[in-house]
Amino acid sequence: MLLILLPLLSTLLSPASAAGYQIISSASHLPTTSFDYLIAGGGLTGLVVANKLSAAGNTVLVVEAGPNPIDFDSVNNAELRGSITAEQCNWKYTAYDDDLSPLSTLVDAGRCLGGSTSINGMVFYRPTLAEFDALESLGNTGWNSQTLLPYLVETERFNPPDASQLADNVTYDPASRPTTGNTNTSFSHPIRNPAMVATYHEAFQDVYPGIPVSTDLSKRNGSVLSNTIWSIFWDPVNQINRRSSAAWSYLFNETPQTLPGTLTVLVQNRVARVNLDSTKTAVGFEIQNSKGAATVKVTAKKEVILAAGALQSAPLLERSGIGSKQVLTQLGVTKQVILEGVGKGLNDQPGTGLAALVTDAVANNTEYIDGVNIFAPIIALPGLAEMFPNADGPLKVLLQATLDIRALDMVANGGFANLEGARKVLGALTDLIVNKKQPIAEIVGEAYPGGLAYPIFWPLMPYSRGHVHANSTDPFDNPIIVPRFLTDYFDQLIAVTVSIKSRALFKTSAFQPLISQLYVDGLGVSQADDNNYEAWLEWYKSTSYGASHWIGSTSMLPQSSGGVVNPKLQVYGTKNLRIVDAGVLPLQSTAHTQPYVYTLALRAADIILGN
Repeated sequence: MLLILLPLLSTLLSPASAAGYQIISSASHLPTTSFDYLIAGGGLTGLVVANKLSAAGNTVLVVEAGPNPIDFDSVNNAELRGSITAEQCNWKYTAYDDDLSPLSTLVDAGRCLGGSTSINGMVFYRPTLAEFDALESLGNTGWNSQTLLPYLVETERFNPPDASQLADNVTYDPASRPTTGNTNTSFSHPIRNPAMVATYHEAFQDVYPGIPVSTDLSKRNGSVLSNTIWSIFWDPVNQINRRSSAAWSYLFNETPQTLPGTLTVLVQNRVARVNLDSTKTAVGFEIQNSKGAATVKVTAKKEVILAAGALQSAPLLERSGIGSKQVLTQLGVTKQVILEGVGKGLNDQPGTGLAALVTDAVANNTEYIDGVNIFAPIIALPGLAEMFPNADGPLKVLLQATLDIRALDMVANGGFANLEGARKVLGALTDLIVNKKQPIAEIVGEAYPGGLAYPIFWPLMPYSRGHVHANSTDPFDNPIIVPRFLTDYFDQLIAVTVSIKSRALFKTSAFQPLISQLYVDGLGVSQADDNNYEAWLEWYKSTSYGASHWIGSTSMLPQSSGGVVNPKLQVYGTKNLRIVDAGVLPLQSTAHTQPYVYTLALRAADIILGN
C-alpha cells in the first residue's frame, strides 16, 4: 500500500540524492559479489552513508539483519509505535548484570531498515556546541562545533506549525530549525496534551528554580525547558502523524528500481565476519541468512564500513579477529589485530518514571490526557545549579576529586581499556558538567490513560560504563550486553534526586488541583519512604531500563587511550575498515542521540569521500 502512495507523499518527503536502489532478501539475487563499498547495517548511519556514497557514483551493498518495514503501519504511523513487534523491527536483547544473571528488562534496538529511527520516541533537538567541542578535546582533530554544525543544518527539514497548532501555544525558534534537510520534523497534529504541558511548564520552574526557559529545545547552550518537536510530519493522504525514519529520509524517497543500480540493500541477512588479507586490509565480508547456513562472500573494491550500531559493531569486530586478547582467546578466533578497547566504554541512560492519579475530570479531558503515543510533549534538562541549588559548589569539588578512584573502578570492571582512557573520558564529562554547565538529567512531562500524570526521567550524561562482547563466532548468537547501570555514585545521586523532585512536581500549586492520589503502588516509593535515599535508589534500580541511546563501544579516541577508531573513523591496525555508528562516540549527548548520529553519519560520508 505504501509503495502505491509514494508518489503522493513525494512532495512531503525530503529530497535525497542516491542514484536509485533495489531491496532484495536473498544473496542469490545480488547483481554482483563485488562492490566499491560494503556496509554492515541498514540503520541510520548505514543508510545515510550509503546514500551519499552511491550518489557519488559508487556501487554500494548494505546488509541489514531485519526486514524492510515500508509496509509496516506500526513503524510508519508515529502513533502506533507501541505496537511494533520484535519480528517487525526490534532486537529485544537480553542484558546482563556483572555476574551474567539476566536483567529484568529487555533492550530495545531497531532491527529493520532505518534501525532505531524506525522504533524510537522520535524526539528531535540539537546537541550543544560544547558537546561537539568536547569530542575534539579528546584528541579527535576536526570534530568540533564549527565542522559539525553544518551537518545539523543539512539533516533537518522542519515543518512549521499551522494556525491550529499555534493556537495551543507551541513555540519554536526559526533560526534553530532548518527547513531544507532530509529528515522531516514537526509538532504533532493535533498538539499533544496542551493543558498538561502548561501545567508541567509551571511546575518544572518551581521544582528546578532558575532553569532557562526557551522557545525551542534546540535553542540552548546548556540547561533548558521547552516543548518538543519530533521527527514526524503530517501525512494528509492517510491523515496520520508519519514517522520520518532514516529509511524514509535516505532510502524510500528514491524511486525503486528492479535493475541493478548503484545501491543494493540486502535485508534479512547478517554479516558473519569481516575478511582481512595478510596486510590487515579489509577485503570483504561474509553474509549468512540463517543460523548454520553457508556463508556468501562479497568483496569490497574500496572499503568495508561497519554501521551495525553500538551493540553489534564491536561483536562483529571480535568475530573478525579484532578485539582484546582475552575476548579473542575466549572466542577461539585467529587474532588479527589486538585492540583492548573493543566493546568497552558502553554507555546508556537508565530511566524510569513515577506517577500520581489525577481527578476524573482531568483524566477525561483530552487537553490533559489525549491517549496518543507520541513520546514527551515537554522536556526539562536541568544542570547542577538547578538540580542542587544549594550544593552545586561542593558537588563540583567532589566530582573532580574522586575522578581517579572512579576511573580505576571502571577499568577493573571492564568499562574502559585502561586508566589513561578512563581519565580522559571522565575528565571531559566532568568538564562538561562542571565548567560548561551542561544538563545532568532529563525529565519528560507525560500523562497516560488511566488518569496518570507520569514524568519519565534519567541521568542525562551518566558516568557508569559497561561493555558488550560477542557471545560466540555465530552472528545469530546475540551479544553479551553488560550495561553496569548506576554503578557510579554520581549517577545514583542524580537518579535519586530526580525521582524525589519528580514527586515534588505533584506538590506544586500548578499540579495540586489536578491530583487525586499522590502515591501509587509501584510507581514511586511509599509515603513512609518519601525522604529515604536508599529506598529511592532500590526502587530506581528495580524499575529502570535503558533509554536505548547506546554509545561508546568502539570509541573514537587515541589508540593509547583504548580507542578503536581514529578521527577518520578508521579501525586502528587495519586498512580500508571504518566504523560510522554511535559506538564511536565516547561521550553521551544531552540531546536524544538521533540528531547527533545524523551529524556523525554525514560527517563520516564526507570523510570517506575525501570532502
